[in-house]
Amino acid sequence: MVKGYIYASIPLALEAIALCNEYYNVQSGQNYCMYSAAELNDPIFYFINYDTTLSLVLGEPVNFNITTPNDLL
Repeated sequence: MVKGYIYASIPLALEAIALCNEYYNVQSGQNYCMYSAAELNDPIFYFINYDTTLSLVLGEPVNFNITTPNDLL
């Protein structure tokens, strides 16, 4: 189980990252956080892992499952 923030598309995940960058005044070319892709899930989704500092910007995180290669064996 993963705790974090789920996005249906890369642009939505990038928007969340931009909000964090702005809030924490991150310099251009750097990011406060990054997204990952749950490529083995159907449908594919994108997520940012939870960190206590993210809830100030992104709100309450959710718990979700990610399919791993071992799950497919």
